[in-house]
Amino acid sequence: MNHLATYLVLLALTAVSVFAAERFPQLDLLPLAVMALATTKFLLVAFRFMEMRRGHLAWKVGLIGCSTLFLVFLAVTSP
Repeated sequence: MNHLATYLVLLALTAVSVFAAERFPQLDLLPLAVMALATTKFLLVAFRFMEMRRGHLAWKVGLIGCSTLFLVFLAVTSP
């Protein structure tokens, strides 16, 4: 996937999160869904534009692990 395709995927994920927030504001799991999309975008940027895919395995595991723990924490603490 080249940089343009990644950029278009990032734009699409942003559009989906904005659409969901505008269309379904009463949804209880909306903050978790929006943060899951934001975490996905973060990982795309990290692995695509920050060259993490060429980094050491420990950095990759740490980045994905922290992102996963963040989403689990949000899922547990959200009402």
